[in-house]
Amino acid sequence: MTDNTVQCPFCDTQSKFGVRVCTGCQATIVYGATQTELTNTLKQTAMGVSGVSMLAFFIGPGLLNNQFGWSIEPMFGMGLWSLLIGGALGLWLGFRSRNSLEKSVDGQVRFFRQMANV
Repeated sequence: MTDNTVQCPFCDTQSKFGVRVCTGCQATIVYGATQTELTNTLKQTAMGVSGVSMLAFFIGPGLLNNQFGWSIEPMFGMGLWSLLIGGALGLWLGFRSRNSLEKSVDGQVRFFRQMANV
């Protein structure tokens, strides 16, 4: 395999670098991360972090008050601003995880093939 060709792991056919389908077995060739992987990573991380931060804002003060006898207002006294903070934190970490995924598969050539349903 040279720098301007890729070799399919399914059928060992060599194809030019940049083609999207293997000429031997019709496997899909992906260079780096797919758009679906990037989008799902962003969505799942943003929703997960936002959800956890909302739970912390809503449940945290009550737990601290009960456990330690403190007097903390609900949502740490921030009111609806806590929703904005939690959402912004989730979105920021979502983009960070998306960029991390993009860097981790950058330069990789991956092959995907539909398997026959038996």
